[in-house]
Amino acid sequence: MKKLIIFLSAILIVILSILGYRELNSTYVTAKFSDLRPFHGNIPVYYKGVKIGKARDIKTSDDYNYSLLKIQLFRKDHKLPTNTKVYLKKEIKGDHFDDYLELILPETANGEFIKNGSTLEGKCAVDIEHFLRNQEPEEVENLKNNLSQTIENANLSLQTLAELFGLAQDILAENRKNIKGSVANLERSSRYITDTTSKINNSVSEEQISDVFSNVQNLTKTTNSITENIRDTGVVGINEIIVKTNCILDDTNCLTKGVRKTMSKPFGGIRLMFGKVVD
Repeated sequence: MKKLIIFLSAILIVILSILGYRELNSTYVTAKFSDLRPFHGNIPVYYKGVKIGKARDIKTSDDYNYSLLKIQLFRKDHKLPTNTKVYLKKEIKGDHFDDYLELILPETANGEFIKNGSTLEGKCAVDIEHFLRNQEPEEVENLKNNLSQTIENANLSLQTLAELFGLAQDILAENRKNIKGSVANLERSSRYITDTTSKINNSVSEEQISDVFSNVQNLTKTTNSITENIRDTGVVGINEIIVKTNCILDDTNCLTKGVRKTMSKPFGGIRLMFGKVVD
């Protein structure tokens, strides 16, 4: 019997020594919550998945505006800034949930490390189950109806957007050939006009060049007017307008070809001035 008492006493001394060592080497901080939900027991405290402490006791502030949760951290040399946040969360264990606290580092540390008596900001993670359980039945029903309407509106918006993209693809498919033809004609016209301009620069006077630029400005104004008319015509007439534009560009190509051919002949500039174009 005496040996048993000695053995139990030794075990008790070891336990007390461990607890005393932990107490002496612990850091006590306070997490300040503005809206804390109920929880039970001395829940564990984790940092990056490692258990580093536990909650000890809780009380309200003197003005009853906050809940003050005392936390024991099992080490004294934690290099955690004082703007670290404490989150109350839940984890799934089998068929039930267990509460726990998690320390989350801020994006930018304030340079001051926590110590005994430090106060940290506390936050509660969103708990849908707890929220719904504490709502009135009418509010839950309204929430369900609003959620259903939101989903329906989202589906309708996605359907409309899909139809819009489909319409755009159809328009491009119907006019792809004509658009390619227009681009090719414009490219040829630009090339012919460039060649013609080069020859005109070598054969006409400044006064004639001024007249040409004046005509170009008038042509630009006319083109802008045509563009406005095209814009007002709408999507339905795009195909017909592009076809007519191709015809105009073909005529322009023929004209610029003739001018270029005339300019390549001797006295081409004089022929052009007197309206005699070489066929």
